[in-house]
Amino acid sequence: MPTSTYPKEWKSRFIFVSSAMIPESPPLRDAKAAIEDNIPILSADEIVQWKRCTRIR
Repeated sequence: MPTSTYPKEWKSRFIFVSSAMIPESPPLRDAKAAIEDNIPILSADEIVQWKRCTRIR
């Protein structure tokens, strides 16, 4: 994970991930097919938090 908050320094460190660290390969999918990803319904508290996080300052 980057330790700097400056975008120009985001590549200062890398982590090597070996295939042995991933127990299973991801499923194959057709690149032309649409991805169906249902948007979860937010609770009232989550809506308030979302609005706080997305407020332009």
